[in-house]
Amino acid sequence: PVTVQGARTGLAAAAVPRGGHIMNMSRMDAVTALRREGERFYVTAQPGVVLLNLRKMIARREFDTAGWSEASLAALEALKKAKEMGCTIGVYAATTVGEETTGRGAYWAASKVRPNVAIAVDVTYAQDYPGTDPGESGDVKLGGGPVICNSSVANKKVNDLLKACAKEKQIPYQIESFLGRTGTDADKMHIAGEGVVTALLSLPLRYMHSPSEVCQLSDIEHAINLLAELLCTLNPDTDLDPFA
Repeated sequence: PVTVQGARTGLAAAAVPRGGHIMNMSRMDAVTALRREGERFYVTAQPGVVLLNLRKMIARREFDTAGWSEASLAALEALKKAKEMGCTIGVYAATTVGEETTGRGAYWAASKVRPNVAIAVDVTYAQDYPGTDPGESGDVKLGGGPVICNSSVANKKVNDLLKACAKEKQIPYQIESFLGRTGTDADKMHIAGEGVVTALLSLPLRYMHSPSEVCQLSDIEHAINLLAELLCTLNPDTDLDPFA
């Protein structure tokens, strides 16, 4: 018998079988092609590529392109240009502790970074299955697009920008409303430091806080696109003063 092993992270995990032969693929660790289909990019990788290293290559836009086809090289250039969509601002991302409880992680992160704008990305209750009430916070449905929150926490001008970006790029979106707390990191980010302009963008989710939570992939893709468009729209001259 032959056991395929990929850098101790592949098909055979870390175990060495008794008897037979091992085919180790750890040196087959090159990315051999890149192609673009619409707005998506696909890489062709040899079986020994470690996912962590692949992520680093993609993040740095750095590949060993020896032997790549012209199509792959063109796709790589397109990927680099995607970074230049027009986003001229610095962007920080944080995963936080204490969400829904103390909110301390979001508070500390916002206090440290001191952003001009903070966007909380979370999930929210879909109200399209038995036992739910659309009257509680809004008629939110799976497949209806990301959800923009109206709340005393959320900045109206940022919400208006999100809506404008969605309409311009034909990205579906939905609206929900909360009085006071939203139960998300937005609650703490907007009071960090001297106060932070904050908005909340959420994914519709069925059966929240259960083992059978359900989200729709199209809502995730639309949320990514909408957030990217917003980031490319913001600039140092964007007026987000709620009283102006």
